[in-house]
This record gives sequence, C-alpha cells and structure tokens, in this order.
Amino acid sequence: MAVSVNCPSCGGDVGVTSPASRVASCPYCNSTLIVNADAVRALGKMALLAETPSCLAVGWPATCQDREILVLGRLQYRYDAGLWDEWWVQYADDGSFAWISQDEAEYTLERPLKQGLAVPDFDSVQPGDVVEFGGRKLLVEEKNEAEMVGLQGEIPLDAGPGKPMRYLDLSDKQVHATIEYFNDGSTLAFQGKRLKRRDLVSQVPEGMTAKGELAYPPPVESQPAAKRPKIIKSTEGLKPETVSCDSCGGTVNVYDARGAAMVMCGHCGSALDVTVPGRARLLYESNLKKRRFPIEIGARGKVRGVEYVATGIVRYRETDDEGVYEWTSLQLFNPEQGYAFLELENGHWLYFTSLSHPVRFDPRRATPKQSFSFQGQRYKVFERSACRVVYVEGELSWVARLGDEVRYMDAIRPPQLLSAEWTDKEIEWSLGIYTPPEDVVKAFGLPDEKRTHPRGVAPAQPFLQTRAQRRRKWIGLVATGILLLLTAQAWMTGGTVVLQETGITSNQYLAESGYVTQPFEIPEGTHICKLAVTGSGLNNSWVALSVAFLDAEENVVLDADATVERYHGVEGGESWSEGSRNDYTLVRLTGPNTYRLNVFGDAGVWSRSGGDRQTSNGSPIDIRLARDVVPARYFLVAAIIAAAYPAWEIGRKVMFEGRRWPSEDDDD
Repeated sequence: MAVSVNCPSCGGDVGVTSPASRVASCPYCNSTLIVNADAVRALGKMALLAETPSCLAVGWPATCQDREILVLGRLQYRYDAGLWDEWWVQYADDGSFAWISQDEAEYTLERPLKQGLAVPDFDSVQPGDVVEFGGRKLLVEEKNEAEMVGLQGEIPLDAGPGKPMRYLDLSDKQVHATIEYFNDGSTLAFQGKRLKRRDLVSQVPEGMTAKGELAYPPPVESQPAAKRPKIIKSTEGLKPETVSCDSCGGTVNVYDARGAAMVMCGHCGSALDVTVPGRARLLYESNLKKRRFPIEIGARGKVRGVEYVATGIVRYRETDDEGVYEWTSLQLFNPEQGYAFLELENGHWLYFTSLSHPVRFDPRRATPKQSFSFQGQRYKVFERSACRVVYVEGELSWVARLGDEVRYMDAIRPPQLLSAEWTDKEIEWSLGIYTPPEDVVKAFGLPDEKRTHPRGVAPAQPFLQTRAQRRRKWIGLVATGILLLLTAQAWMTGGTVVLQETGITSNQYLAESGYVTQPFEIPEGTHICKLAVTGSGLNNSWVALSVAFLDAEENVVLDADATVERYHGVEGGESWSEGSRNDYTLVRLTGPNTYRLNVFGDAGVWSRSGGDRQTSNGSPIDIRLARDVVPARYFLVAAIIAAAYPAWEIGRKVMFEGRRWPSEDDDD
C-alpha cells in the first residue's frame, strides 16, 4: 500500500509505494530520505541525474517479457567509462521485485540472491578468469569500481549519493550475475539474464524521458508486443546537443548526451569529460593536427539495415620487428541500437558490434592459429598483441587518452572476426564482419574519390567465388571422383582370360623359331585384349620379348613387345632395387578367329663387375592374355582433365590464404 511522508528538508509530499523501500528521493528538492517505520531522515541533496533515453521511467508501468511491472526507483552509477542506471521494479502479478540494469542500450534483468552466499575474492580474480559462483562456472567479464551518483523514486537499499563500491560482472550462456563489494566488507549478489530490446514494452507517454521530461528520441512504442510496429532503426531527427569547451569556450557537439564519456573540442583540441549533463570538464589538452578520413564526424549512413551517425574516430598504432602498422576505428551511434564501429586498415573495412554474452575462451593466453568454438562455429586465433592510441577526434563512449595501451586478440572465421580487448578491469568482446569498400561507399553516400582501395588480404576477408565457379568446381570434383573409381575398377577388372601359359623356359623363347602357344578363340567383333608377361624368377636379370599374333592361316596380324627386369644391390650401406617383373601391352583383335602367339626373346644378366650381358640361360616367364579389358588409362586421363579446374580453384585459395597469414606465424 502506498503511503506519503513529508520531506524533512522542504516539507513536500514524498510517495512511498512499497513497504520494502528503505530510501526515497524527494521530487521537489532532490533530497535523499531514509524511510522507516519510526521516522523519515534526510541524508542530503543529490546531484541531477543524467537524462536517460530509456523505455523505463519511475512511477510508470511497463511490460517485461510479457509480464506487467511498475518502475519504483532508479539508481545511477558513475564509473570510469561513463554512467549506467539500475531500475527497481515490482511485478504486478505476484508482487515480487527485480532490478533491471541499463548500460547504454543493453538491459539485464536480475534478482537478489540470498545473503551469506560464498563469493569470489575481489582482489584475486581478473577479467577472463572462470570462477565458481552459485553452483555454476562463470566468466569474469568486468572488474571495476563505481559510485552512486543519485537516485530517483524509492529503493530497498541503504544507499546514498557518493557511496563507493567495487563490483564483478559474471556470465555464461544462460545467466548473468553481479557481485557488489562495499567498504564495510558486506556484499550483495544478483543473478539473472540479459534482456533483448523487444522484451521491454514501455507505457511511458511518447517522448518522455526517465526524468519525466520530453526529449528526443521517443522511447519504444507503448502498444503490446504483438501489435507494436517494427522499430525504425533510424537517426532521423537526431540532433546533437551543444556544450561549451572548458578550455577555449568553443561550442562542441554531443550526439549521445546519455552515453558519451568524452568529446574532443574541434577548436582547441582539448579532451572534455561530458558525463555530467550540460557540462564539459577538461580532461587533457592536446595539439593534434586534424586528419582527413573517408568518413567524417557527423556523417550518416545505413549499415546492415541500421542508420548510424559517425560520432568519433580513434587511430591506433602497433610497432613490432616488421615495422609500424596503423588503423582507424570509427564509432557509430544509433539511439535505439547503441554503438557500433567501422574499422579501416589497409583499405579494408570491418563492421563491429558488441557481444552481449561471453565467449568461453581466455584471449590473454591465446596462441597463433589456436582454434576455439563460439556459437557452434570454429574460430582460429589470428593474432594477440598490443597497440597504442595515437589520435582521437569527436565523441566517444569511453575515455581514450593519447598513448593508452590496448591489448587485443583477433580470431577469424572469414568473413567474421571475433575480437577481444582487455584491461585490468574489463574484457570486452565484439564481432566484426568484413564489409567491402563499395558497400561502405554506398552506405554513407561517399564520392568515388573517397572509396578506399584494399591492399593485401585482410584477416577476415573471405575468399570469393561466384556461384558458377563453385558449381564448376564441385562438378569437376564429382567427375574426378567418378573417373578415379572407374580407373580403379578398370585396374581390378581383368577381362575374360583366353590364354594362360606358365613356366615358358628360356630354351623355348630363345629358340630360333621361338615358342608357339596353344590356340585361343576370339569371338565376333573387335576386342581390346591385354597381353601380360611375368618373370617372377628374375634376379639381376632381364627378358625382352617380341610377340607375333598368328591367325588361323599362320599369318602375322600384329606384333607386340614386352620387357621384364629386376635389379638390386647395396651401395654405400643402403639397399636399392629397380625394374619390374611384370609388363603388359594392349592390342586389338577381331573375330571370329583363332589365334596363337609366336614368342621370341632375348635374356641377359647384370653384375657390378661385369655389367650387362646377354645370356643363353634366362629366367622362365608366364604369359596371360585376356579379352574385353577396359583400358584404365583412358579414365585416368579423363580424371586428370576433370580435376584441372578444381585444382586451379584450390590452388587459388591456397595462395589467397598464404597472403592472409604471415609466414612467421605459419607454425602448424
């Protein structure tokens, strides 16, 4: 039941909806009030909270995953990368409570865990570690410090402006957990899961911010999810706010007044802190000379269906034994989708978006070409290194200082690139996809002279093949496989044996009239026949045969030759051998006819001392003739021809990959 109490500072009525509330804020004088059953006590006044283009607002209902909620209170925290909000909500159906954390355009739903739960030691863990918590193995995504800026509405915690805390963000594929550590040794633990943007449906009047003020952009439409029109991912109507430079007084544009952490003054080059609404506090001075980039600050374009405005530019430099490398990262902003990045290196573009769930892989210990799995796909580590910030321009969602070191790891699965960046406080993952220069030109309407010209092969650049090329390659591979099977079948198929004689002695084939075999029949038609000769007893010797095919009238219709030989020995302590005891030849015979073979031969022996010489005592031989054999060489030649195009395509890809991977990393 809602009650009303009087503010001790101004006397105004302060509504308290939930009996679980312990702290409330006065909407009239911004005082922080301790609320209990006995008395109401003022802690002091709060700073103004930053405007929040959110779908939530204190005192207004909303729908979270199709369940009605009422937003009771809001906490705002500041940390080194900017601000985030915590919304305390109550479910209408069962009266339970939960927290919805909003960091830029990312939302997380969490519920408090029971007190006394064992938590990891804050000082002993680092981002990227896997810790045991709540019966699960969770990845440490962030380790950082923050302080409460202020509150709005009511909350169930004893908290006031300026209260510091340290925290860990943990997660796996199913859950997200937060552990908060306080100076008095107490801890608070929360567990839940990430929300998708469509999970939250606002019932805030159109155009109202979390502070109850009208501002662009309007929050998400207030119709039920099933009837809600598709969100237009557009920057239409987005106009930058202006602040005055704390150094020179010049006017500076800020596109994301809620999420921006810093902006560089375009007049004097000073870096300004813009985390406090309406203020631009000097961070550091620089005398950087403005550089020219293909896409300038304020340019608008549609990338992968989302309209962005370019808000900031960061230039990085890496130096190693091979030389100096530089690349540019362009920050993009969309009021609904948050931030994305376009990275330019050697004329190649990559489009990056942040990952809202962890990658179970430690990038700090990655080695070149190490592979790991993410979302069912295998990625291969391309490099792990460090670079430094050498140029900053425009507005950024984090504080980038000249000389800052960035440690990173890139893993590829072209056209995708999975990138991790880490500090001692946080590890962040983002997923990039290779974007051809012509797509960037079209997206931002760039003139042709600003089109970049790629050099070399980029890490995530895909090997491109047209549909026709892929089809020809696979047709060639399938044809090659079929022809090789036919080749093997032809080798194994011996045909029909029509003549087989074994143990023909040298006295027979060395005779002046030669040796005449038994007759054999060839049926009607033309038949491919295989004449095979074997000299199984050859030992440092050879036999050369000349075979005449005789028809029924003893006419020689064709001649064929065959040679069998075998040599072996030991030289320099190593054994060697050469020659073959088998030989064959193919002939064409027509039928019907009766044939015989007239075999003539020469024989010889070899020795190291005597060399090669003829002999009258050669090795016995075997002769075998088969008809209707299939010549394997025809299929083999066809297979080689069929494999030519696939081999060319495969070779082209091998050369492409060779240009992608530096030779010094080729240690597989």
